[in-house]
Amino acid sequence: MNKVNLVLISSAVFDSVQDTPFPGAIAVNGNKIEFIGSLEEINKYVGTETIVKDFGDKLIMPGFCDGHGHFDGLANKAFAEVVSGLEDQCSEEDCAKTVKEFAENNPHVKRISGFGWMLTNWGSNPKRPTKKSLDTVVPDKPVYLQSGDGHAMWLNSKAIEECHLEETIRNDPEITDNLAPRDSNGNLTGFFAEKAGSYTHSFKDVDAAKQRTEYHKKLVKLLNRYGITGFTDATMMPHDALATYYAPLKSMENDNDLTIRCYIWAGVGPAGSADTEDAVKIRSYEAFLGSDKLRIAGIKSIMDGMGSCD
Repeated sequence: MNKVNLVLISSAVFDSVQDTPFPGAIAVNGNKIEFIGSLEEINKYVGTETIVKDFGDKLIMPGFCDGHGHFDGLANKAFAEVVSGLEDQCSEEDCAKTVKEFAENNPHVKRISGFGWMLTNWGSNPKRPTKKSLDTVVPDKPVYLQSGDGHAMWLNSKAIEECHLEETIRNDPEITDNLAPRDSNGNLTGFFAEKAGSYTHSFKDVDAAKQRTEYHKKLVKLLNRYGITGFTDATMMPHDALATYYAPLKSMENDNDLTIRCYIWAGVGPAGSADTEDAVKIRSYEAFLGSDKLRIAGIKSIMDGMGSCD
């Protein structure tokens, strides 16, 4: 019988096979559970170098695996100083006013983020927001505002410039004017839907990268506190943004600090001939995102709505 590295003991072990917790122990070797059973049964797995931890009457159970989430967005919502109350505003102007108040009250924030605005809250015939209203209230800092449903972004000119969106979107034939509309002069208006919005995660600013890394580290610890050990990141991130987007988690993995498994659903689309090409390109990232802790688990596409947000 092989001896294990670790044994966990509790009067309340829940193995998800039996209906109720029971007194017992768990034998763990490396990252694999070798056995779950009574103390008498577990003794045969204990060696001279086995670490034995007794948790008394505290519950021991399998970790939760989040089935559908968005890691970067959740990290920002949990830890960033963000504009709040956008979901309660009834117009573009009211949202811009809320952003202005936040900027005035938080002059130390270098990059303004917010969540929750919804066109459906802006009357019976709402128009898509533009960078002009945000440029008026915050002309000197990037502003990133995500819609309440998560499928659109509203940026000011500084944010568009920071993300190099003019060049990026012109070079992507899949992004129609409906996903990234332009004004009469051919310039981006500041509204970005679906894949166009996903490019806003790819900004290159050094401070932004450090900030994202800090938030991602904090989120991993927070998830663990709630018993979450797996996270399905249904990001739909395009293949050419994967390396930048997952750099913080990859760094944590390299430093042995990644204490969750992240299952990545990368983006392809819109549905059609591009799917196969995108999927092949995603495969090229398996060396970077193909480990036990951080791996591409599948691909994600939208069958309708990708080409139209009206």
